[in-house]
Amino acid sequence: MNVLVALFLAGATPAAINRIPEFGAGNCSAKPLTHLIGRAATKSRVAWALKKSGAKAVRKFRSGEAVTLDYRTDRLNIQTDRRNIIRKVNCG
Repeated sequence: MNVLVALFLAGATPAAINRIPEFGAGNCSAKPLTHLIGRAATKSRVAWALKKSGAKAVRKFRSGEAVTLDYRTDRLNIQTDRRNIIRKVNCG
């Protein structure tokens, strides 16, 4: 109940809430992408990884950057270093 009140106060509508996938509703798999670690996170490589993972969204971020802590089973996370080299690939 508190979550719905917080979402209402934040301006979220029931339609917007329904678009957020439930836990386990996603289809992301990072296992086939481990070979990307150590390679440059180019636009084409990130797009290929998104397609290969089966995820619906990708979040590319640099180590140390602030990111939301929400867990989305339909999202691929690509963590890079300051030189844009992929250091970690996971779903969530």
